[in-house]
Amino acid sequence: MKTDLEIKPGIYKHYKGNYYRVHRVAVFTEDKTESFVIYQALSGECGTWARPAKMWNEMVEVGGKINKRFEPFIVESSKFVDKVALVYIRDGKILFTRSAGIDGFYYSPGGKRDLGETDLECLAREIKEELSVNIKPDTAQFYGVFYGQAHGKSEGMLLRMACYQCDFDGEPVASEEIEELAWLSYRDRDRVPPAGKCFLDELYSKGLLVY
Repeated sequence: MKTDLEIKPGIYKHYKGNYYRVHRVAVFTEDKTESFVIYQALSGECGTWARPAKMWNEMVEVGGKINKRFEPFIVESSKFVDKVALVYIRDGKILFTRSAGIDGFYYSPGGKRDLGETDLECLAREIKEELSVNIKPDTAQFYGVFYGQAHGKSEGMLLRMACYQCDFDGEPVASEEIEELAWLSYRDRDRVPPAGKCFLDELYSKGLLVY
C-alpha cells in the first residue's frame, strides 16, 4: 500500500514530543493485507513496539491544530551529541566503561568527535585515552549508527553513536579517566543509558550477546 511505502526506516518525532526509531514495516502473516510499523522508543526503557501502518500517518488534533501522529525527524548537528564507539564482544559479552566520578551507568568505549575528525581518527584517539590500546584502522568495520536520548542532556537532545568493530594491539586496561571496565550481557541492559539500550537490543536480537 502507498501508505506503507512512505514509512521509511529512520528517526520520527511523535506529536507529543518523544522520539522513535523505525526499524521496518512488517506484513501480518495471517492475511498479508495489513502492515505494521516496527519501531523503538529512544528514551525511557527504549521498548520496541508494533503499530498498524494505517495509523502511523494519521492526523491528530492538538490545541486546535492538525498534526501528523509521527513526523520524520531530520537530525541536525545542533540537535545531537556526536559519538564514535567501539564494539568489542568476547564470549557473548560486550565491553563497556564507567568514567571516574560518573553515576552507576556504563557507556560504550569511545567519545565525542573533535572538530574536523573522521570517525576512525576520533575512535583511535578516544580508545587510546580510555583503554590504553592502539586500534588498527585497516581492520575497522562499520557496524551501524544508533540514536537515543543523550544521558544528562535536555529532553530531545539525542545521542548519535556511530559504532565500529576493529582489532587493536594489547589488552584493554582502564586509563586514569576510566573508573572501571565491565563485560556486560543482555541482562545488564538497565545499567546503560538509552542509546546503549537500543544498541544492546540489536546485538541480542542477532544472537551476539548472552542473557
